[in-house]
This record gives sequence, structure tokens and C-alpha cells, in this order.
Amino acid sequence: MSEWEKYFRELLDGVNVEGNQVREREVNVMPDEDGVSIELVREVIASLKKGKACGVDQVESEAWMWATDECIRVLAGFLDEIWRGTREWPESWKYGVIVPVYKKGSREDVKSYRGVTVLNTCYKIFAKVAQRKLEREVGRM
Repeated sequence: MSEWEKYFRELLDGVNVEGNQVREREVNVMPDEDGVSIELVREVIASLKKGKACGVDQVESEAWMWATDECIRVLAGFLDEIWRGTREWPESWKYGVIVPVYKKGSREDVKSYRGVTVLNTCYKIFAKVAQRKLEREVGRM
């Protein structure tokens, strides 16, 4: 095991969750009638930051910015199925890559770094879609 792996394993596994277990429960929620629109997906893609690291999928944000209308339409349909619960979350969305970013101190000491988790680009798009839909819904209340 590398020094980096050991450091981040200890850092991330060191949280005591005993007595604070998360329990899954079924929630009866009506699906959002609007679903995920092509326009919303375009809006989210336009808001992505350029030059950011790509995740496990190795797809940069810029790839989605240059995507064809057909590609955006397919992506919107895919995200809509996930939003409505008719499609499972992709397995790759459950993983991220931890990249050490220097904070301060000795560059030879792993404790001088913080971990930034880089996520799949499609997941980032879905998360922003969900955020915008929830913000709009809360705004109507």
C-alpha cells in the first residue's frame, strides 16, 4: 500500500459512525412531471467549468460543451430515466478518484495535502440538474 493510499484510508475511515447508521427506507414520492428537459441539460452543460480534471470516465467538461444536439438529447433522456427512477444509477457514478492537492508545509509530508475527489462528468451534470430542479421547486413554495 502506498503512503498516499494509507494516509487517505486512515483519514477517510477514521470517522466513528457507530450509532449513526444510515438506514434505507422507501419513500413514496410522485415523480416530477417535467422530468429532465433537453433545455435544462444544455443550461447545465453551459455552466460547467472549463479546464477541470476529468473523473473515472476520462471525459472532460469541454466534450459535453461541443456535443451535438443528438448527443445532448440522448443524455437528457438518460438523465430523465435516472431522475424518474426507471433506470439504475451507473456503477461508475459511485466512484471518484482522490487527487492530492498541496495545502502548505513540507511537500514531502502527505499531511501537507488535502484530497479532492474527482467525479464522473455525467454525474456532475446530473447533480447540477438535480440542484437546479430542487432550487426551482423550493422557489415555488
